[in-house]
Order: sequence, then C-alpha cells, then structure tokens
Amino acid sequence: MKVLIVEDITINLKLLENILKKYAKCHTVKSGEEAIKAYKKALKNDTPYDLICLDIQLPGISGFDVLQEIRKIENGQRKVKILMTTSSADTDNVRKAITYGCDSYLIKPYNPHNVEEQLTKLKLYDPEVAAMEKAEKEAQERALKEAAREKAEKEAKEKEEQKDAEENPENEEKEEPQ
Repeated sequence: MKVLIVEDITINLKLLENILKKYAKCHTVKSGEEAIKAYKKALKNDTPYDLICLDIQLPGISGFDVLQEIRKIENGQRKVKILMTTSSADTDNVRKAITYGCDSYLIKPYNPHNVEEQLTKLKLYDPEVAAMEKAEKEAQERALKEAAREKAEKEAKEKEEQKDAEENPENEEKEEPQ
C-alpha cells in the first residue's frame, strides 16, 4: 500500500507516519500545493496512492480544496481513498468533507488503534489476512533457518570427515582390483 500524508504540523506528521509505516510505504508533504503536485506525479508515473491522509487546516490551500481538486482530476477514474484528518470534531466540517468526496474522517490525536480501524473500514487492511500472512512468513522463516542449520551441519560433518581422511589415510577403504 502507498500512502500520502498531508500534514503541516511536524509532530502530527511524524506520529501518523510512524503508525502507518507498519502498513504502507509513506510519502509526506506539508502543504496542499505539495499534495496536489505529489498526487499528479504519482498518477503520471503510474504509481498512484492507495490512501491520502489529508489534514483540513493547511497553509495555502485548505484540505477541502485539495480534496475537491483531487476528485476533479479523477473525473470518475480510479478513486483514491481520502481520509480527512483534523483536531476538530465540528459536524459541519465532517459533512463538508463527506460532501466533497472524502471516504472517512479521523480526529486527532492519532493512535494506532484508530488508524488501523480506519484502514480496515476503507478495506485497505484486513487484520485476519494480516495475521495469516504473518503466520505464513514466520513459518517460511523457520523453514529457512532449519534448512540453513541442516546445511551447516552437513557441511561441518563433511569437513570433519575430509579432515579425518586427510589425517588418517590408512582408514580409507582401499579399492579392490577388478
């Protein structure tokens, strides 16, 4: 998953990035203008974002304006998930964001549980699938470690046998003439 985080307050940006990096590759910007530029560049490079976490109050153009611009650019094409973020639980802002086309809304301060809940709601993360993938990865790692251990033991045994044969050539079986 690829995420664009748009947040002008560094501590909030870093907090959200630290939470999301468990789930996704994160790209961060601090203004609406940078967000639109990053979004367009990702589309141009055919590497679109799966999610944009968009703060409402930004320097320059607001998160609402960024949201409207992105939806205008999409023009009915692939729709990136947009999670509006704000420190305000003002219902007018929530309604406005939904009207402009956001997919969900997250009120600060961020915490891992709420972020994961939003990712699940947006169908960008499935805890059951993640648990199965984690179990599969752990099983593969165990199998690789076991194979490496067995290989090392075999090599050590062969090396020991070779050393023993070199030190005690009389112990080698003589080939019988045919």
